[in-house]
Amino acid sequence: PGQVALLAAFQSPSNQLNGAAYPFKIALPVDLVGGQTTTGDLIAFNALVTNFEFGDEEVDKVVMFSATLTIDGPITYTEGS
Repeated sequence: PGQVALLAAFQSPSNQLNGAAYPFKIALPVDLVGGQTTTGDLIAFNALVTNFEFGDEEVDKVVMFSATLTIDGPITYTEGS
């Protein structure tokens, strides 16, 4: 789902024509060693997807991709619990 969302944001005319940023959220896994029990840390920001590329696709291999984001505005960090 993440790769599909990145590709859609990259191909969107609003991203390419007027530089409209998209909201992104990165949810980190729960850090049990650090004392978290229910949710991990959350990082939220708006960004433009300025590049998106798939690598070579082969049967029974990991499909690699890369994306470049340009963050537009503040980054919000929420500590997990």
